Amino acid sequence: MTSASNHDKSMTYTVIIPHHDIPSLLKRCLDSLPVRDDVQVIVVDDTSSAQNVEQVKSIEHSGKHRAEFLYTQEGKGAGHARNMALEKACGEWLIFVDSDDFLLPEAIRVWDANRKNDSDIIYFPVKSVDSDTLVPDSRSQYKDLMISRYASHPKALHGWLSDEYSEPWGKMVRRDMIERNGIRFQESMVCNDFLFSILSARHARRIDFCPEPFYTVTTRSGSLCHKLYDTENKIRSRLEVYGDVQKHYIEWGLGKRPLYDLVYDMTHNGGFEEERVLEHCRELFGIAPKDFRKRMKRYFYSFKLPRKIINLLKLPVYIR
Repeated sequence: MTSASNHDKSMTYTVIIPHHDIPSLLKRCLDSLPVRDDVQVIVVDDTSSAQNVEQVKSIEHSGKHRAEFLYTQEGKGAGHARNMALEKACGEWLIFVDSDDFLLPEAIRVWDANRKNDSDIIYFPVKSVDSDTLVPDSRSQYKDLMISRYASHPKALHGWLSDEYSEPWGKMVRRDMIERNGIRFQESMVCNDFLFSILSARHARRIDFCPEPFYTVTTRSGSLCHKLYDTENKIRSRLEVYGDVQKHYIEWGLGKRPLYDLVYDMTHNGGFEEERVLEHCRELFGIAPKDFRKRMKRYFYSFKLPRKIINLLKLPVYIR
């Protein structure tokens, strides 16, 4: 990792954008970014096709965007691309942006209004639209609902932001906190940002929430979030990531078990055969299906049921 002493101290913000095979949307994203001397922008193209790489290079050489472009053919996904950018980052604050999303016009004003905040992470609500029509959609509805539910209970909001806001976008993250704790993205096929977000929140000395959005997340049928389960390797990758996160929860003495939640959701709501999923878990974690079922049963009775009762009663308590 690059030491902080090697970074340009003049940068206030570093915007990190991983890209794969959507150059027209990348251009839209770049067009939405603020242009200022203290804003560093790093684009990392990850194994785009030769034709799309040429389009990305055309964007790079147009001179319209003040951005650094990096290229990799390793095919390790967005996690690897973001890690490459982190080695080049020199801003005080990190802003993660997906290449099919874009920023609101007031982004730089919102950033500047929060740059002196002494928190390590600042969370923001986001806007959500269809990528093609720009018609508002419901992708951010869950986050908006949870934030509104917990807004009057700061302790509860802190817990939810730390454990549930797992995407890297819609946040301002202090780079020195990331470097100090050696936090990087997993280089997995899917969900590469989950553990990064959880570890960042756990290592943050203080987090805060700003009610004004600066980010627009889009819904697009061809995006990775719509193809989480389309191959066996992606299923295994998702299970493995959630297993890694669960290990940290156990180490931290927390009751939540993300892997069990995922398996339950896949088999009860996602239409996956239980035996198929549990066989993957046996191969990945060395837990026999019979034992895995027992552990899930204990978890849902000892943790999930009491939490459900508290939520039904609408008590301002967050069970960790």
